[in-house]
Amino acid sequence: MATPRSDSYQAASGAAVGGGRVVLPTWAQSMSVGVWGEIAGTAQTEFSEPGGMKMNAYCDMTLRPSDASLIAVAAGGHTDGSSNGAASIRLSDNAPAWATRRTSSTPTADVLYYGDGRPTSRHTYHHTHYIAGLDAVLLAGCRFGFGGGTPTGPGMDLFSLSSNDYLPRYTYPDITPWGGAGYGVAQDGAGNIWTTAGYKFNVNTLTWSKPGSGSLLRYPCAYDSIRDRIFALQFDDGEGFGGAGLQARELNPATGNSVTITFNSSAALTQFISDSPDYAGMAFCPLDGKFYFMHPARIGTLYVITPNGGTTWDMATITPSGSAPTSSGLLCKRILWVDSLKGFVVQANAYTNLRFLRMA
Repeated sequence: MATPRSDSYQAASGAAVGGGRVVLPTWAQSMSVGVWGEIAGTAQTEFSEPGGMKMNAYCDMTLRPSDASLIAVAAGGHTDGSSNGAASIRLSDNAPAWATRRTSSTPTADVLYYGDGRPTSRHTYHHTHYIAGLDAVLLAGCRFGFGGGTPTGPGMDLFSLSSNDYLPRYTYPDITPWGGAGYGVAQDGAGNIWTTAGYKFNVNTLTWSKPGSGSLLRYPCAYDSIRDRIFALQFDDGEGFGGAGLQARELNPATGNSVTITFNSSAALTQFISDSPDYAGMAFCPLDGKFYFMHPARIGTLYVITPNGGTTWDMATITPSGSAPTSSGLLCKRILWVDSLKGFVVQANAYTNLRFLRMA
């Protein structure tokens, strides 16, 4: 059985532990609990965006917990962007700022790997994950790579944060079976990667398996570090197509089996169905054991999902006051829980400042 993450605090630059309490970085000290706050100086502009990437192009970020760094790799794809560069911003700093880790290779359209062997830019959706054992960011499959032909492929490509370069091809084996497993959309407490079809990549043995009969959804998904479960919630196919309506599923990483989740009637549930959300994001809060779901058409509101031991859960909403995020029209995995700062960071539009919601 996978061991649930403790999500324990790790001190970093600008944030420290003193006398049993967390000393917040300067930007966070004036923020109130439960109120949206704006992190000054964290907007990206279209022409100076770090690495030349296009975060608003159906892309996501991942988080390195040790220093609360947000990291973006190869964000762009299709005809939106060609950069396979990388950039990061360290939220533990007193004045966080985006920095380019690597600029792009010379791009070539409609290929999975550019001429130098490094992977193409792509819509990263919910497919990037931090791999602690390698101190690297994993791109768990390529969907809608750069070019009008939107190349897709099974590569499990890795960007090293120590060398600021891609690790060699096949450091991790390709998604197997390609075409049947889907893309890597979730990470469990042991750091293993799970795909939409319920296939598991073990980061220790570097092997693919289908442990049970379960599956997830396209996105979003979030890991519950208290109950050691992965929860997926979407409307239709997550992108506004398919006509399936509300879908929710919980997967047990210990068995690979999943169950369908339904919800008690509520005003929030009615609103959720009416919203028909697409390109949404979701993160888990270990302080209260709840999931927080956001979508771009109602960006200042969070749907709060309360799990229990059964399969019928509760849904509510909160709309915090303060400097709410501004929407770019999509979100994907750009709401992340930052345990060391006890709150959610949101990049709903790359060209405006990051927003933060303190929960404690």
